[in-house]
Amino acid sequence: MYPDSAMRSFSLAACLAAVLLLPSCQRAPATYTAADQAIVTEWMNNLYGLVRVERYSPPKAARVFSYTAVTMYEAMNPGLPALRSFVGQLTELDALPQPDPEATYDWLTVAIAAQQTVVTYLFDGASPPSQAQIQQLADVQHASRTEAGFSQAVLDRSKAHGETLGAALVEWMRGDGFHEREAIAYDHIAQYTGPQCWLPTANSAQNVPMMASPATDFVSLDNSTGLDPSMASERMLLVNRPDSWLNPHSPLEPNWGGLRPLVIPQANACAPPPPVEYSEEQGSAFYQEVKAVYDKSQDLSAEEIEVARYWADCPGQTGTPPGHWVQIMRQLVEQYDLDMEQTIEMYGLTGIGLQDAFISCWEEKYRSNLVRPITYIQEMWDENWQTVVVTPPFPEYTSGHSVVSGTAAQLLTHLFGDRPFVDRTHAWLGFGDRSFDSFNEAAVEAADSRLYGGIHYPMAIDLGIDQGRCVANSIIGAVQTR
Repeated sequence: MYPDSAMRSFSLAACLAAVLLLPSCQRAPATYTAADQAIVTEWMNNLYGLVRVERYSPPKAARVFSYTAVTMYEAMNPGLPALRSFVGQLTELDALPQPDPEATYDWLTVAIAAQQTVVTYLFDGASPPSQAQIQQLADVQHASRTEAGFSQAVLDRSKAHGETLGAALVEWMRGDGFHEREAIAYDHIAQYTGPQCWLPTANSAQNVPMMASPATDFVSLDNSTGLDPSMASERMLLVNRPDSWLNPHSPLEPNWGGLRPLVIPQANACAPPPPVEYSEEQGSAFYQEVKAVYDKSQDLSAEEIEVARYWADCPGQTGTPPGHWVQIMRQLVEQYDLDMEQTIEMYGLTGIGLQDAFISCWEEKYRSNLVRPITYIQEMWDENWQTVVVTPPFPEYTSGHSVVSGTAAQLLTHLFGDRPFVDRTHAWLGFGDRSFDSFNEAAVEAADSRLYGGIHYPMAIDLGIDQGRCVANSIIGAVQTR
């Protein structure tokens, strides 16, 4: 938990102690203004919109949020001497370009340039408006640094260093196996060896509500979540760009578990216990798991239906589950009155968790390859049974929302303790505020929403939360931010 602001101030002795990591103490400004912090939060907020518009899957979204958070952390790090670089702490991040210790830099300009370089890579092949949005955001922010009074020489030097830093980070990112894994074919039919195995369940019509409409598909600087009907014509000029999740018969990111984790030693380091053995026998452990889903579907309260829909975080309509936690973090900056150091640390540490959570979860999903509740129930009990939330196109065990929520909540608790907060992430979709007494309470609600939605068994939810906490604890034990 953070100490009070008085304890966070840096003395001359602390500055001298940081000489090895920050050669020139004069490079760290005494304070950052609210406008300065807005540069950080604007990037994360706009990334949420870009993920939504480009219809990125939850694992791909986690990769975006994770790498951009690391980028912002490393770019700002020299100007925040209390924070320790991730170099040597994240897998294969062995070195990064260093600034000239004798020169003056504007670290926000460094961050803008580095972020633009990385985001451009992460959205390679994106639609023209999305590419224009990345450029526009960088241009507006660079202009704000000129208005802040920095000399052109300092700004040019800072931008050049940021671009060099961003390019080095991109090379590191390319080594995670993403591009190679994307090219590997996966035959889910060949993986089917019996009724215990997952098969696609959704049809094209069920996917329509998850797809962004032309009226909500435009992102702009003042409208990063979308929902601007006046700009609909801009998006309608584009060819529709379906991603893999839009094909209800195409397994989503089946090779994701093979990506390089950022901290956990291997994808299965936090593997949960195997799911209970499949059975159609009445009274068996698996039968009881299915019955719990079915029974809950017959007795859902209005509040539980609201919770299921609030946490659905459908690709194409929202920034997906990892994006939801990124939006929570953006709100915490204001609710907790975080300073720049706390903001950068929060995004950086929790961002790492998003990537490793999905690698851990997806490795287990395609290893256990477990049938979804809707398949079992429709084939065995009630052919007309439907879910509140559309069943997504990948195996059941464990619940991705449970894993990522368990990870994010554990890391935020590590940073801030058990503190209440208000989540307004989906106000733009017409949902009201949701208040929580702790991050864990929010994580449990997010996890339980998958039971209310009818798409996960209780074991996938409960053990998914534990899996996510394991990922977070691995990060807490391995990464030092101070």
